[in-house]
Amino acid sequence: MVDEQTKIWAAGFFDGEGGLTINLPTKGNNSYILHTSINNTVKESVEIFFLNWGGSLHKEGHGAGTFDKRGIKSNRQAWQVIFDEDEAYRLIIDLLPYVRTKKPQFEFAKEFIEKVKNLRSLRSGRGKGGGKQTGIEQQYRKEAYQIMKRLNEGENLQDISMPISNTIIIPKLF
Repeated sequence: MVDEQTKIWAAGFFDGEGGLTINLPTKGNNSYILHTSINNTVKESVEIFFLNWGGSLHKEGHGAGTFDKRGIKSNRQAWQVIFDEDEAYRLIIDLLPYVRTKKPQFEFAKEFIEKVKNLRSLRSGRGKGGGKQTGIEQQYRKEAYQIMKRLNEGENLQDISMPISNTIIIPKLF
């Protein structure tokens, strides 16, 4: 159980340093998936997320992926925690009441996880993934990618058309 003071601090830190995106399919993964991460050059700050919500903690290497304000590669070491879907969901639930600048992304990420779990239950097959994605699941994930991209560009959720998203009902799975 994470205490309220830590949740409030973490929400503010995530607002500035965290990221919620839906990644495009790759060769190894043919699905649009939620990517939730927190990055910083101060390991202790990032470790708070790792210790309270799990994830995978690693360093980005000496200057890998870090740039200064002018866009020039930095020699500073960066630390990152990447959360899987279940860890991201717990993080989102805990921080949602306190985040400000990323509140629309948090709300949509929560909805995305819930709808994907619902759609996953409709698949035929066994295993964690439950078999091949249905057409509606593929369409929803593709639409969700566009929605999250637009939210990260500063658009309001109310202004974004969501024909597939609005037709999916979320049963009480949690």
